[in-house]
Formats: sequence, structure tokens, C-alpha cells
Amino acid sequence: MTTDLPANSLDYPRLARGVRLHWSEVRQQYWLLFPEGALALNTTAAAILTYCDSQHSLDAIVAALQTQFQGVNAGDVQPLLMQLMKRGLLQMAES
Repeated sequence: MTTDLPANSLDYPRLARGVRLHWSEVRQQYWLLFPEGALALNTTAAAILTYCDSQHSLDAIVAALQTQFQGVNAGDVQPLLMQLMKRGLLQMAES
């Protein structure tokens, strides 16, 4: 997968305006809700997005996930974040 995103664009990711992480009691699953729809998330994606609060760098997100999941590295996390950025659901935190 090639990308035209700047290397530092994922330094401190946050959910875009109008996007929120939601736990559905009925479905027992996390969802990413946004004005045009919703995405069902697997456990790993939900764990990644809980750290997308503009307070955690990509390295900090990976480090936190390594305590929850075995063998996690930036190559596992970055593709999801880049895909969500391209869809406008995730942004880099403004400094």
C-alpha cells in the first residue's frame, strides 16, 4: 500500500469532528460513528482508536497496545490509521 501522507501525519492522531467511538451494548461491539454512517470495529481496531485522543503519539499507541496484544508493532497500527485519515475520520492533532 502506497501513501502520500506526510511521515509525521500520524504523530498524534485524533478522531475528526463529528466522529466518535461507541460501545453498543446490544451488539457487544465497538462502532466508529460518523455523519455518513458507521463502521463496526474488531477488538484490535477499537483498542487502537481508544488511544487516538491527540495525547498519544504513534509510538505511544504501539507501546500501549504491546501490553494488551502480543507482537504488535507500528506496521500493524499505521495502515488502519492511514486508511481512516484518507476517509476523513481521523486527523493529526493541531499543535
